[in-house]
Amino acid sequence: MKPGIFDADYKLIKNVCDNTNIKVIGNNSIDCEDKIEKMANCGVYGFSIARAVISGVLNCDISKY
Repeated sequence: MKPGIFDADYKLIKNVCDNTNIKVIGNNSIDCEDKIEKMANCGVYGFSIARAVISGVLNCDISKY
């Protein structure tokens, strides 16, 4: 993440996912369903929600993912 920017670079993540066989994990900015969907639309293999869970700011039910 860039200082002062509190969201992932979805364009970069999609570019990596589209151009590699590496299983990409979306990380660090996932705290709501909208961001989970954005990550999924980028083609990530999975995503990490640890920081949001630990800090108590996860704002959705992740059971459908």
